[in-house]
Amino acid sequence: MQARLRDAREAGDEEAEARLSGVLARALAARGIEAREVLRLGERAFALGGDGALASDLSSWWASVGEPARAAAILQRVEGWASPEDRGAVRTRIGVLLARAGKAEEAAQAFESALQAATHDPLPAELLGTLRGWGAIRGERAARAFTEAAARRAAAGDVTGAFENSVRAFEACPSDPA
Repeated sequence: MQARLRDAREAGDEEAEARLSGVLARALAARGIEAREVLRLGERAFALGGDGALASDLSSWWASVGEPARAAAILQRVEGWASPEDRGAVRTRIGVLLARAGKAEEAAQAFESALQAATHDPLPAELLGTLRGWGAIRGERAARAFTEAAARRAAAGDVTGAFENSVRAFEACPSDPA
């Protein structure tokens, strides 16, 4: 595989190089070895025209080596490629990675965006509300997020989850009428 990759690189065949770099990166990652080489190959394949699946893998690889900001940046570059059904999940993942990187305000923006894209999923609202614990958002904003999550859980028939989110909304801001 490495010889074919070297041949493609020497021949200037970027399409073959991208494909082979991606295949080799995934093979090494599956074996759990040579993380630096996995990242190098993944980055090269992505730079030469990687797709959304490669971006997802590359993002996961960066996150696994403790680089959540870089992992988020990869997904941000391809977020527009996601299908409308997947866009909310991609934005939620970006928010989680940004939060892990300590970028709470950017994470809040990603969760807000995910709320718009995934109109039935309570998770982005719940994650947005938890940012209150970091002091990244005000209590009123957290209460509204948890109230939205409660409504989404209730609409899905999850009465227990709806109740828990209602309690979280009250705890986040007892004076908020939401």
